[in-house]
Amino acid sequence: MGTGPVPSAGPSGSARTGALLMLIGGIVVILGALLPWFSVSAPGGTRGIGGISGIGFGLVILAGFAIAKGAQGLMPSLIRMRLSAPILTGALMVVALAIRWSDLHRTVDVVDALPGVSASIGIGFWLDVVGVVAVLLGGAILQFADRS
Repeated sequence: MGTGPVPSAGPSGSARTGALLMLIGGIVVILGALLPWFSVSAPGGTRGIGGISGIGFGLVILAGFAIAKGAQGLMPSLIRMRLSAPILTGALMVVALAIRWSDLHRTVDVVDALPGVSASIGIGFWLDVVGVVAVLLGGAILQFADRS
């Protein structure tokens, strides 16, 4: 009997956790893109602005990369692709979200200055914050689990 390497049954526990966080976080970001990112209330009613008009394509594309990397981390034998460092995806998502936060905050200040009109940051943005944090954390876990 040989003492060769034993084939692995799948990713380690921490790599699996990181991949799962990236997958779920990417899905949450895409779901957040479907919900309002910005709400304006005026005497005529309330209107929410969300979807791609609220976040742009960049965050959605990065969420797609996070989903792909998470799926690849969970099923490495079925999905054979080499993507960039997983933590990089999360870091780029944080940058995109920070830019949107700045834009949203300025817009809320401008709209709130109008008489009889109020504005707020919508649930879609906050859902995307949760998703981006999950992707960033999952990417860090996955990247460092790959090294061990």
